[in-house]
This record gives sequence, structure tokens and C-alpha cells, in this order.
Amino acid sequence: MQVENITEMEHPRSRFHHRGINTATFFRGGSINMKKNLDIILDLDGVVFNYEAGLRRKLEAAGRTIPEGPAVHWSLAKSGWVVTEEEFFEVHNEAVRNGLYYESEVIGNASEALWKIFNMGHNIHVVTARFAGGNHTTAQIQTAKSLEKNNIPYSSISYLENKLLFHGDVYIDDSPLNVEKFLKAGRKTIMPIHKYNEHLAARQAWSAYYRQLFFPVNSWDETVSLFAEYESK
Repeated sequence: MQVENITEMEHPRSRFHHRGINTATFFRGGSINMKKNLDIILDLDGVVFNYEAGLRRKLEAAGRTIPEGPAVHWSLAKSGWVVTEEEFFEVHNEAVRNGLYYESEVIGNASEALWKIFNMGHNIHVVTARFAGGNHTTAQIQTAKSLEKNNIPYSSISYLENKLLFHGDVYIDDSPLNVEKFLKAGRKTIMPIHKYNEHLAARQAWSAYYRQLFFPVNSWDETVSLFAEYESK
């Protein structure tokens, strides 16, 4: 199926930050046309765990000055946290070696919300691109321990950069790059809204095709309501 090229259009934040989510179209159309237990592809950083706050603490503890407020761009170099992408990888790797993934705090009521979704009978597959400068064991051990410590339910866990290699019914991800890839591939996508991805939530040029695939949310409660709506059909 040929889909249109996605172009960026923005409008004032108030347009979407105070609107309710449209549960009426959730899981209609696309590849899902009957009720089933869903395979949910779950990202971690920026979705379940507050990576940005955790990295900020690590960098400030090391004596760095970080701009106030949330990162305004997906690239922390473009957000002014570091000078280059190479420097980002260096400080990220050092932060992971010092426990970043294990210490990162859960976003909101993620644990409670995910258990509600899990107890509906759906499969939660953690698919993350977490890394630590080639020392993947460090990242994986911290990830497993943090999931257990914070009581996060999951059916499986995989470490993939290209998440489309893991075919799911629904993707929950905050990366604007990933979200656009998922939508172009025709995948249902739930996106927690952050400063660095709000331009997607604010876009006015979505076609009817994309509107039945894309669901920006402001909280885990809104995410649960999408699955509750699906369960009620």
C-alpha cells in the first residue's frame, strides 16, 4: 500500500495538550479487524522510565551545566546538553556504567497501568535499543533489574534498534524517528507526548489513514483507556 509522505506542520501547544484522546477510532482499520489478545511492542526510555531526568542528574553530578527545562529536540546535542553526537555517546556510556538504567525513575503510574493492560490478556514485549558503548551486558543487567525493582510486567524482552523487525499489533514509543517509521509501515502507534516529539502530536496534516494509526497521549491513564475501549467492543 502506498502511503503519503509525512510532512511537519505545527500549531499552538494548547491545541493538543488539553484535548481528550479519541478512543473511538482505536484499533479500527489497519491490520486489526477483530478482538484478540494484542502483541504490544513497548519502548522503555521516555515511555516507562524517565531517561532524561536520570541522565541530567548524572551529568550535573559530574559538574556539567545542563539547560533548564525539558530537552527540546530528540538530539541532546541539538538541545544544548552536549556539543556533538559523539560527545553524547561518551557521556551516555559513562552514565550507564554508573548505573543510569538501574536508577532511572518510572514515569507516572507506568507500573499500575501496564499491569492493567497485561491483566486484560495482552502480551507486552519490551523492545529497546539500550546500549552502553559495546558493553551490552551492563545495559541488559541493569534493565532486567530495574524492570523487576519497579514491578514492570512483560512477556519478553529484546534489544533491537530496528523495532519493525519485531512485528506487533501496537507500538508504544516516544522517539519521533521511530513513530514516523511505524506509521509509514502501517503500524498502530501510541506516543507519549514530550517536548521533543510534540510537533507530531500537533500536526494538522494527518490523513484519515494516519489518524486511525496514531494516538498521542499525555499520560499512562490515557493509554489504559485506549485498551479499555478496545476491550469493551
